[in-house]
Amino acid sequence: MRLFLAADIDDAARRQLEAAQDTLRSVLSDARVPPRVTWVDAKVAHVTLRFIGESSQDTATLLQSALRAMTFQPFEVTLGTVGVFGGRRHPKVIWVGVTSGLDAFTRLAHEIDARIDPVIGASRSQPFLPHLTLGRVRERGKGVDWARALEAVRFPATVARIEQVTLYQSRLSSKGPTYTAVSSHG
Repeated sequence: MRLFLAADIDDAARRQLEAAQDTLRSVLSDARVPPRVTWVDAKVAHVTLRFIGESSQDTATLLQSALRAMTFQPFEVTLGTVGVFGGRRHPKVIWVGVTSGLDAFTRLAHEIDARIDPVIGASRSQPFLPHLTLGRVRERGKGVDWARALEAVRFPATVARIEQVTLYQSRLSSKGPTYTAVSSHG
């Protein structure tokens, strides 16, 4: 099974995510050859805290045990920065980032790492950057003004309360991923 740990967002943040996607779709459609973007379904949007990858049922059980005693104080984060991974010339992922509450998110990610690294090994190779993925760029298109597209998105500061961490199983398909909650912690 393909596993990851994530913090879910509330409906208000999901609505803002959909509005940002709509704006980007509109602006990107003006390109000579629009890019092909796989948009994340806002109903399943989340902040990934740790991608685990392909795992056995035994590993999933060990992960649940490692996380069972984990507790943290719920905290609020503000979402509001639109950015990309891969650079503005050839972005690979379009995201909305955290503008406040980053320290609390980082502490939570470190707590998770401390609990699950003994089970699956240390694997975080880059600094933790909490974000919501808007979409993944599959084909770059031609004549795309990414700077204009990203500047067109007015993602109003949106507060989301983080109360638990969920271990999810992800199933990939041509229609997009399906996420099933395995367990919740916090």
